[in-house]
Amino acid sequence: MRNALKLGRRMADQNVTRKLAAILAADVAGYSRLMGEDAGGTLVALRQLRRELLEPLVSNHRGVVIKRMGDGWLIEFGSVVDAVTCAIEIQKGLAEQKTIQLRIGVHLGDIVHEDEDIYGDGINIAARLQEMAAPRGVVISDAVRRSIDGKLSAGFTDLGAQELKNIAEPVAAYGWGSSASARTDAARRARQPISTKLSIAVLPFNNLSNDLEQEYFSDGMAEDLITDLSKIPNLSVAARNSSFAFKGQMPDIREVGEKLGVAFVLEGSVRKMGERLRINAQLINTVDGNHLWAERYDGNLTEIFEFQDKITSEIVSALELILTPSDLAHTKRRRTASVEAYDLYLKGRMNYFRYSPNDNLNARKQFERAIALDPNFAEAHSYLSCCFTNAWLFMWPGFDEGLIGGLEWANKGVDLDSDSAIAHTRLAWVYLFLREHDKSISMFEKALSLDPENAEVRVYFAESLNFCGDPNAAIKHLEAAFRLDPFCPPSWLFMLGHANFLLRRHDEAISLIQQSIERLPDFLVARLFLACLCAETDRGSEAAEQIKAVLKTAPHYTLRQADRVYPYRNDTDRNRFLDGLREAGLPE
Repeated sequence: MRNALKLGRRMADQNVTRKLAAILAADVAGYSRLMGEDAGGTLVALRQLRRELLEPLVSNHRGVVIKRMGDGWLIEFGSVVDAVTCAIEIQKGLAEQKTIQLRIGVHLGDIVHEDEDIYGDGINIAARLQEMAAPRGVVISDAVRRSIDGKLSAGFTDLGAQELKNIAEPVAAYGWGSSASARTDAARRARQPISTKLSIAVLPFNNLSNDLEQEYFSDGMAEDLITDLSKIPNLSVAARNSSFAFKGQMPDIREVGEKLGVAFVLEGSVRKMGERLRINAQLINTVDGNHLWAERYDGNLTEIFEFQDKITSEIVSALELILTPSDLAHTKRRRTASVEAYDLYLKGRMNYFRYSPNDNLNARKQFERAIALDPNFAEAHSYLSCCFTNAWLFMWPGFDEGLIGGLEWANKGVDLDSDSAIAHTRLAWVYLFLREHDKSISMFEKALSLDPENAEVRVYFAESLNFCGDPNAAIKHLEAAFRLDPFCPPSWLFMLGHANFLLRRHDEAISLIQQSIERLPDFLVARLFLACLCAETDRGSEAAEQIKAVLKTAPHYTLRQADRVYPYRNDTDRNRFLDGLREAGLPE
């Protein structure tokens, strides 16, 4: 379960509350597969499960949801009997459900509340028990079994002492339902290969530098290795969003393999101290946890490109992939020959993804400095174009050139690297907001022909198709993107909601957009569309609440600005959107 396990946290802080509690950890079995097969249907089913089954049962048994992730929950109970009863009733309630299956673990132990976070062995053991549970099953610890002995009639099967990752002592476990044979099921799953195709995930590299500000460098290393490995034929590489869902964790490699559907994982660390650099990397089999290859690289910062090439070559060798000379040349194409320009580019990319006015301005300066050092640095040009586009969209200062500046830099990026799908995507995105819809679609089609497995290309193409009036085609691209990258950001859920909005599937659109807002409360665009949907479905008070939230984030936002930004090709779609916002109460 993502983000459930947090070890080595500060235990002596004054702002902590400790107590003994029963913790129920629940996780969706096969979440990545479900999202890949039908992202929209899965998300709707999850929302229905939460509202109609899980939350009412938790409330009835006096539980409190203390953390909710995309595919799981952590729930605290004051009574062990309540926790176990609730777990069993949830699984019984899902008996007729065909889409969602849960694994549930329950443990009684110490937990620590610190500000808005929670951790401790009570959490960790519950999460590990959940991992070993079979779908539709419940696994409890011995501490829980002793507490319910003689109080519940439900029968639990002794599963024996279990070695749990990062837990010092074995934990005696007991299974109910399909988890009565959890040991056998776990052994069977471990023996089965995750995929018959060679597949790999690159986890975020750990930053071992003393300076936390060096995080941009370790993240950049992992991101660029993802890009480099994606160029290798016959190798499927997990997308960045999915791999980075494990950032800041100590995940079990087998769990990563199951959740991402990959047979191998590359993990590592980076220590950058002035001009000195140390990189550790290891390639691990997700089925048995064995290391196929491991290496340490020590040298100067100027050797960074050589180290990246060596890591890629070692992976190719370890996986026994056969590459042609052309393939090898393609994987070793340099982004830039300047280490200083590359460092500035990584800093700029970090600032760009923070999505704030000041960070966007800092990103512009860093990309411009990188380009001054290397005028042929294509990716720096493409990202600089994005800075201009975002500034125009959100009316951020420091970009007086507006979309014309974005168009200039995007064109330059394509000219410098005509084989880059992302460069073509950046240019297509600018054309969309310039309302040159045909040019936008043509450029997206070119990007897709260059890299059909790139989820980012597909989602931006999908949103462009939404504004061009073809939501059915948009949904097909979004479903493909969800298959490629199941751990999607909130914006992708919104885009799928936008397509359903255009198709007048109100319930589905509202559900998807609400979920995007739950994950990103300041998502202004999503709140505007939710306000429109609420107005159309006679939920006037809810529509007004969404407009209130918009104006809290952007006090001077008006209908005129919405009309300026959203590039609908068809007047019917444009007028429907503006009329809904007007009815919801957005000022003219």
